[in-house]
Parts: sequence; C-alpha cells; structure tokens
Amino acid sequence: MNRAHRWAWVGALALYVALAVVLTWPVARQFSTHVAGFSGRDSLQYTWSLWWSRQAWLQGLDPASAAYIYHPWQARNVLLGVAPTLDALALPLYALLTPTQVYNVLFLASLVLSGMSMYWLALDRIHSRQGALLAGAIFAFAAPRMGHALLGHLTHIAAWWLPLALLFGLRMLERPGPLAAILCGLFSGLGILVAPVVAAYTMAPGLAFVLGFEALRRRRHLRREHLGMLALAILVTALLTAPTYGPFVIEALREGQDLSAEGTALYSVDPALLVLPSPYHPVWGRLLQRLPLLRTEFPEANDLERIAYLGVLPLVLAIYGAFVDRRQRWPWLVTLLLALVLATGPTLVLAGRSTGIPMPYALLQRLPLFAWGRTPERFLQLASLAVAMLVGLAVVSLRLKPWATGGLLVVCVLGGLTLWPFPDGTAAPPEQLGTLARYEGVVLDLPISKRQIGNLALYYQTQHGRPIVGGYIHRDPSGQRAYVKALDEALLSQADGAARRMTGAERLGLLQGLDVRHLLVHRDHVKEADVAHAVDILTAALRVAPEDWHAVLVFEVPEATPVQEPLASFDDGAIELLSVAAHQTPGQLEVALQWRAQAMPERAWSVFVHLIDANGGRVGQSDSEPAGGNWPTTLWAPGTTIVDEHTLRFDGDLAGAILQVGLYDTMTGERLPAKPATLTVQQDAAVLPLMQ
Repeated sequence: MNRAHRWAWVGALALYVALAVVLTWPVARQFSTHVAGFSGRDSLQYTWSLWWSRQAWLQGLDPASAAYIYHPWQARNVLLGVAPTLDALALPLYALLTPTQVYNVLFLASLVLSGMSMYWLALDRIHSRQGALLAGAIFAFAAPRMGHALLGHLTHIAAWWLPLALLFGLRMLERPGPLAAILCGLFSGLGILVAPVVAAYTMAPGLAFVLGFEALRRRRHLRREHLGMLALAILVTALLTAPTYGPFVIEALREGQDLSAEGTALYSVDPALLVLPSPYHPVWGRLLQRLPLLRTEFPEANDLERIAYLGVLPLVLAIYGAFVDRRQRWPWLVTLLLALVLATGPTLVLAGRSTGIPMPYALLQRLPLFAWGRTPERFLQLASLAVAMLVGLAVVSLRLKPWATGGLLVVCVLGGLTLWPFPDGTAAPPEQLGTLARYEGVVLDLPISKRQIGNLALYYQTQHGRPIVGGYIHRDPSGQRAYVKALDEALLSQADGAARRMTGAERLGLLQGLDVRHLLVHRDHVKEADVAHAVDILTAALRVAPEDWHAVLVFEVPEATPVQEPLASFDDGAIELLSVAAHQTPGQLEVALQWRAQAMPERAWSVFVHLIDANGGRVGQSDSEPAGGNWPTTLWAPGTTIVDEHTLRFDGDLAGAILQVGLYDTMTGERLPAKPATLTVQQDAAVLPLMQ
C-alpha cells in the first residue's frame, strides 16, 4: 500500500469519525456522563450485559445464570450467554473506563467501523474511492440503523462483521484460497456471535443471498476447489459458534422455553415508509408530521426504531447503478429485493392498510431463530448494504468530480437524519450508589414493573454490584413480569382482588422476607405524585425517612430478626409457620403470622385463624389469602418469608382460649395437611394457647 492509499484510508476514517460525532451529538460531549440514546431505554440493558458478562467470567459463572437479577427466583436467561462478541470486545476496556464509557465507546466505534468495513468492501468491488466513501456513509448512517441507535440497540449498529465476511467470501469465489476462506468464516462467526437476531436477520441471509447469487453468476467458473474453500469457511464459522449456539438451542428446545415476543406486525415494514423521511427531521420534520401515515406510525420519537426510510436519492442512485453495471449488479440487486420483501413481515400492509396478502416471512417465522424474533424490519440492514453498493456502482459510472460526490454524500446522510440533536441519554448513576457495595442483601428499585425503571435497575447495578429484584434483558423468564407487577401493587397500592391494603408491618415483613436491604424510589419516568405517595407509604412502613440522592430516594430496610425453628409445617414442609404473635384489645384480637416457603406452592391457599374458647366454641375468625390477598401463596419463592396480619373480633372471655391456624382451598374447603413441630396439630391446624 503506497502513501496515497494510506492517506485515503486515513481520510475515510476521519470522515466516518466526524460523521459519527456530528450525527450523534451530544454523545461525544457527554461521553462520561450519559449513556447514548433515549433515556431509560434499551441502551441500559446493553450497558448492563457488557458489565455482567465480565462479572460472570471473572467469577467463573455462566452469564446465562443471571445470578445477580430476578431475585428471589433462580431464573436463567439463555440469551445472555449465547453471543459474546461485543462482551469480549468490552472486557479490556473496563481496565480504564466506566460502564457508561464502555457502552459509548462501542456505540461510536460501531458506527465508524460499519462505515470502514463497507468502504473496504465497496473499494474491493468497484475500485473507486469516491464510490466507496459514499457507500460506507450510506450504510453506516442509514436511517433504519440510526433509528435503532436512538433506542440503544447496540447489536444492530455493530454491523461491521457482514461487510468483512462478504469481502473475503467474494474474494474466495474469485481466487479460492485458504486465507480468504478462513477470514470469511472468522468474520461470519464473529458476526453471528453478536446476537441471535443478527445471525437470523443479517448474517445468514446476507451471506446466502450475496455469495449465493455471486456463485450463480460465476457458475461456469466454479471448480471443486471452490467447494473445498466453502467447506473450510463453514467449518471455521461452526467452530466459533457451536460452543455457545449448540447449548443455547438445545436448552431452549429441551426446556420448552418460549423466547417469542409479540409485535411482529408492528415491526414489519410498510413499503410506503421506504420513501418517507423521519417526521422528526430537524429541517422538514414538522411538515412531514402533517401526513396521517407518519403521525400514526411515529406518534413519539421513541418509535423511530421502526423507521424504514432508505433515502430517495440513494434509491434513485441505486436503481441507476443496477442498470449501468449489469455484470456486478445481480448479487446486490437480488439482495435488495429479497430483503425488502422479507421486511414486509407476514402480511403486506400498504400505506397503513392491511391488504391481507401473505408474504414469505409468514413461512420464515416458523424457523427457530425467526420464531423467537419479532422484527422483520431488521432485514433493512441488508437492504441498506445493497443500496450502498449499488450507489457505489452508480458513482463509478457517473465519473463524478470529488466535490460532486461530496455533495451527494452530504445530501444522502443529512436527508436520512432521524432526529438531531441526539437525545441527552441516561445520566450516570449517582456516585453514592457505590457505597451500597459494602452491604449484604438485595436492592429493590421501585416501581420495578415499569420498563424504564427495570432498565435503570440494571444500569444502577453496574455501580453498586448488589443483587436486584427484577430486571428485564431481552426476554422475561416465565412469570417474571407478573411477579414484579404484583410486588409493585402490594408495596405501593393494592393488588387486584385484595380485600385491603397491606399494613406497614406486612410491607416491612415482605421486604425483609425478600432480603431487601435498600429501596431505591426512582424519580425519573415516574409522576411526581406517585413518587410522593410511595415515599409516604414506605416511610410509614420502615419508620425512617429516605436519603435524597437526586435521581433516587433511598431507604435502608432494617435487618429482620433471625428466624427460629418452625412451629408447624404444611404440605410436607413446603410451607412453614414460623411465629404467631397476638395482641388483644377490647373486643378485638390482632394476630400476626410469619410464614416461610421452602418450595413454591402450586396453588393459592387461603389462611384461616380461628379463635376457640375454653368450651370449644368458635368465637372469632379471619379467613383470607395472605396479607389481605396482596401476596398470595403462588408468589412465594422458596426461602422467602412473609408477615400476614389478621384481625379477629369476639365477644366474651378469652380465658383458656386457643388459636387454630392453617391453610385451605377456598374453592373446595380442603385443608392443607399439617405436621407438628413446636406446636401441636389438630385437624390440619396448628394449635396455639392464647396467653392472657
């Protein structure tokens, strides 16, 4: 490579760095203080997953174990361990950078490297620096990719692996040799290891379409040597991906895990949107917002991950490039057309109206990786790559002056802007969170069922390093969404169908039973009135005021009294009665029970507390699901405890009275079998003498 070539590469790098900085401004300015993208969105999940993989590897854990989240459940997330490419790239960065900085490095670098890899591929194919520069810019900063960048989909914007795999795959077809085959397999494997969704929607179809149709074009020149090199490339890819994808697929199928998600129709492409720019464009966005289709599709800027605009000028140039270079056009033209057809999803929607016409994706989504996804619009990644290459062919044919090519680049890139300036992002966690690392126990962020708070809980964990309740990453384990919703309702309001709200003692007991030592009440993404309400409830329950750490209000939960031996057990030890405390006032008896689950009950049991006088007559009773119905037994995780308060009204003298405590099925009246421990048992009820 001579000096001119070296400077051309330096110039390309400088151009893409400048574009990445300008188009995502103020990300570079807030490099250390904010995670890039919309506040509270998926960028926080990726910030956490990069951090968690490092923690797991250093501790000898399987990242899929998800040991620091989903407390108190020991749930696995098979998607965490399958694709370690970005996690491995992040690993050495932690020697110098914070989790916020690590994410931002990979975010900006992904845009730059996507441009550089596309530049290399285009330069290798069309031998035009101007055409390659334009192709790299169109691919790296295409509106669909920048829409995903806003939401923080790091795996989607880390797209430099496909151009590199295609570069050496095409060289392998031209001049079969082991080096090209090995590099094609290497970059293919690394791309597949970015994420299963990247494997399904980008790497596999991209390699199949481009290399397949290029091989078809060269079919008269193919020899046995080509097949040998193809086998070598596939072998290298398999050796890289099998150690993680093999166990992932086997476990997902064996355990019958449902990794699917709703919303396939929502994330399908309406062909009309291919030529409609972002309604949040800084210049003509307000004008475009008058179009009913854009108002419906993008009511908020948060919806821009679904933008499909490939650019009017790039599409015109791509069509021209397809006509002027018939020799090289076929792999790229066919890839473009197939990608657009697949991106429309299972049923064609045109200009906002369903046509009812079934599309090929309806069959494709029956395959495992596609059945677990919901985003046909991700095929636009392939479409933008094909458009970029065809535009490069057009530039070669037009023989434009450098200034003219530069003008095209500016128009194509600026015309495809989705939103500018970029959102401020999510502010770094409060520094005080680091002080929580010295404590034992669990951290609970409230309201944890709100998706943005779940994301913030993950992000804040990178600062305090403590186990957390909840946390959403890629997919929720079975029952997790219902669990965190029930927890929010129990602590902050009242569960649906509950007879009353939890008492302060029950709230405290629930938190202590979950081993929660610190509560973080979030202010961001929560209404001010809801924050004030939560603080009032928790202050009354914990009898302590919170500390103000700006973004969060922090409560310290007092440690629970050590649990003694059980008084009685039920259902062969699955549920234990740990304590019974009674407080008598005139005409009323307050009874506080403490339960512990040793196994998760299979159904909702109700608690009965019967007051029996000295003559054997029932003079008072309370029957309800635990904690007034706010924390049913179906939510009891093994090893957790719960306080359950009951009020019994009575008449007469309680001398010689006893309490009977047990569990039963409200539908059938069946009592849960009881076994004695410290207390005696009669008729499947623990019997406790009432002390005067």
